Amino acid sequence: MRILLLVAAVAVPLLVALGAWRFVGRRRRVARALGGGALAARLVGEDLLSTPSWRLGLVIAGAAALGAALADPRWGAVDGAADTTGGPVVVVVDVSSSMLARDAPPDRLTQAKGALRALMTRLGGRPIGIVAFAGQAVTLTPPTTDPGALDLYVEVLDPGMVTQTGSAVVPAVRQALSLLVSGDGEGGLVVLLTDGDGVDDPSDAAEIARMAGKAALPIFTVGVGSEGGAQVPDIDFATGREVGVKREPTGEMAVSRLREDLLRSMASESGGAYLALSDPGAQDRLIEAVSNARTRGSAAGRGSEGQPRFAWFAALALALLALERFWAVAAPRARSAASVLLISTAVGAMGCERDTAVSADRAGAEAKLAELEATAVRSPASPRARYNFGTGLVQATRYAQARQHLLVATAGSDTTIRQHAHYNLGSSHLEPAYAAPADTGRAAGLRSAIEAYKQALLADPGDADAKWNLELARRLLREPAPQEPQQNPESEGGGGGGGGGGGGGADPEAGRQDPEPRRGSGGGKSPELSAEAAERMMSAAQERELSVQQEQLEKPQPRNPSAH
Repeated sequence: MRILLLVAAVAVPLLVALGAWRFVGRRRRVARALGGGALAARLVGEDLLSTPSWRLGLVIAGAAALGAALADPRWGAVDGAADTTGGPVVVVVDVSSSMLARDAPPDRLTQAKGALRALMTRLGGRPIGIVAFAGQAVTLTPPTTDPGALDLYVEVLDPGMVTQTGSAVVPAVRQALSLLVSGDGEGGLVVLLTDGDGVDDPSDAAEIARMAGKAALPIFTVGVGSEGGAQVPDIDFATGREVGVKREPTGEMAVSRLREDLLRSMASESGGAYLALSDPGAQDRLIEAVSNARTRGSAAGRGSEGQPRFAWFAALALALLALERFWAVAAPRARSAASVLLISTAVGAMGCERDTAVSADRAGAEAKLAELEATAVRSPASPRARYNFGTGLVQATRYAQARQHLLVATAGSDTTIRQHAHYNLGSSHLEPAYAAPADTGRAAGLRSAIEAYKQALLADPGDADAKWNLELARRLLREPAPQEPQQNPESEGGGGGGGGGGGGGADPEAGRQDPEPRRGSGGGKSPELSAEAAERMMSAAQERELSVQQEQLEKPQPRNPSAH
């Protein structure tokens, strides 16, 4: 991969330089086809025979900076490199009712949360993810280095967050491994905090541990509780009050015990280690074991490579390309240095008031989105909370993240929420597809939008907005890519070369490949245009431009996502 990046770093500026050379040659051919420099300048607004040296230099320099960024330059010391010897850590936390047993004071769940907080504090800079489970597994967050978000998720760990009873250890570990495998190839490890009680089939647990071992993703199991066990309090989660103790179907009081044999087996099969949280210094040994673990994505020895600096070169490339655009668009319109200064001052003064209002609106929207996210975090299994957060993300144009939450909302039992979630899911596909050019592979997004709006109409056949957007998506999917304008009949034969040249002269800075001039019936070189033919061409171009603008005005626009 490193060799490919180096090849790309050299190839990008070379290809851009070659393109610039061909661009200059095409400009000159277009100028000659349009009847010379003066007439070409009148038709397209600039002298095509001259070479825009400054603009081309900026583009080539930007390409060189981009190539340097692709080479992934590194220098300087890496902060915290000596403390990081592995990839991300996914912590799987048992939140079943048995974790409320008090044989690990004040209770097992509180001790497990304390061990998790110790990991977060002492593995600073290392990505940590959290998966909670009882009768089913719920991914609270993929590996992240945001301590504020992690604190929020740890705070909401509670048996009431997963309504299904049981102990789904195997699905929870499987989700944790999926988070590690779907990451950036850094490997990592799993820390399982549980009492092991309630696992129906230990053979499934051993099988998932063997799979983790083969993938070099060790599982460190941490036993919470005691082998003697304790009674399980019966909590009314609606009021938060203890109403007694759990009982077996026979009427006897339920006693939950730590299953060390199961946890030791899972750790051994995966290449990890087992620790009992009740042992003195268990948290310190856990931190040490996790810190020294060698995984598939071990980062040991990376400190010598230095800190990545590609962002500097990428920023330089963007700045050079932005300067080239300014040079091409704004500079020709400036008549003098004084007028440029006056315009800049006026725009800056007006922009201050506008930016203040925009910043206030943006701050309010971000605050509302943060409230919706906090609600979704507190109730990750609630379709309503996930729908509200997903809808907010659609309005914030964060479409990919919105789809994850709206998909959860479409599986809810409430028909209204399910219908609205399908509608907004369709909008999350339609809006970016509509904004994309027709030839950029937007068909997949349009098909996804069509399927989502169909589901919305199945739930509510009378939804006029869904019908509108469904028809719009279908029309865009059938819409052909734009083609070159037809040849003016008056320019057939020898004048055909002039028509082709006119097409090539339309904004040569746009980066499109201009059509080659057509040949006359004699097969010889196209003659230059006369002044009369050039005037006719300009009139025809103006008529085509008005036609295109009219078509754009008549094209239906996608409606905003429903805030329902």
